[in-house]
Amino acid sequence: RRCGCGCQSHTLGGEAMGGGSASSLRDRAEEWKRKNEREQAEPLPPEAVWWSDRECDLWFRTGGLFHPQHARTERTASAASSRSLQQDAPNPLNAGVGKRRRISVLTPTTESRQRFHQTLWACFEAQTWPNKELVVVETYTSSPS
Repeated sequence: RRCGCGCQSHTLGGEAMGGGSASSLRDRAEEWKRKNEREQAEPLPPEAVWWSDRECDLWFRTGGLFHPQHARTERTASAASSRSLQQDAPNPLNAGVGKRRRISVLTPTTESRQRFHQTLWACFEAQTWPNKELVVVETYTSSPS
């Protein structure tokens, strides 16, 4: 759906974005509300005509707080900043970033995979990042880990 150019340069159904796209965005919101049994959905921004269903779902579920294009920009800037920090400073926590970041590892697991749990824990413990957390969501029938 994306070609990499600015959204303003696209057309939808022969009309410039903002013309005929508003109704299609409203239709998407209505469909999402129906499928998810919700009464409200944050209106989609004009550029959402180019978003995947998954991106729209994230927008709706976060009440518009998650914007896929902004997240991409932040992720790209963060990656560039991380590369710069890795090259310029041995410890990114002391590199003037301004905030300490937590690394979260979320892993779903089941009773049949309990034999892997010790390895999972060992790998997590081997990580040297000081502010980390491991979240294990386990389903089991007879015996938790």
